[in-house]
Amino acid sequence: EVADGAEGATVLVVEDDDGVRNYTTTTLEKLGYRVVGVADAAAALQALATMSEPVDLLLCDIVLPGEMSGPQLADAAREICPDVKLVFMSGYGAQLYESSHVPGFETKLLAKPFRYDELADAMRGAFAP
Repeated sequence: EVADGAEGATVLVVEDDDGVRNYTTTTLEKLGYRVVGVADAAAALQALATMSEPVDLLLCDIVLPGEMSGPQLADAAREICPDVKLVFMSGYGAQLYESSHVPGFETKLLAKPFRYDELADAMRGAFAP
């Protein structure tokens, strides 16, 4: 189910809800990705700066606890890892944005709650050339 060329890619999941984070990381591992899950932007930035492997994709909630939103975190992550791919997820997406995209980003918005196949499709789409 992993996208071509994405076998073993490293995904950083940023989600403050423990249940959603655990489901997402477990599902991504089943799909063949290496996964690190964190609860907030500060932990995500720490992981990006200290991980031995570069992060290939940031899967990030739009609304995060603390001072930084998902899109702000994505901007900061791109400064650390310029080639990082992005997928945003949100339980509020339909209310926040007119379309399925986050303004300023080319990435698709994954609406929560999502199913296994929706997550797999979003990941495949992010890694597609």
